[in-house]
Amino acid sequence: MRRVTRDRFTSRSREVKRFLNELPGKMADKFQEVTPIRSGNARSKTSLQNQKNITADYPYAGRLEKDAWSRQAPDGMSQPTIDFARDLFRRLR
Repeated sequence: MRRVTRDRFTSRSREVKRFLNELPGKMADKFQEVTPIRSGNARSKTSLQNQKNITADYPYAGRLEKDAWSRQAPDGMSQPTIDFARDLFRRLR
């Protein structure tokens, strides 16, 4: 009985670790997916830095994010990405 519990815990902890390692990349992909596209500049200059920071390296990133400047992304890009991550966490249970 004790061995089964330890094996199950070890298996689950590996699953959680894998999930956490993959999460930044999935979030960056989602952020880029919801970034409005007109010329492709914003999407092409959005990237994941150091496996933990999503960087939007273009001068109008703030307007797209905060000012609902684009009809394609009226909620910006961060909130849809956060909602996506929450859904992934819920499925992990």
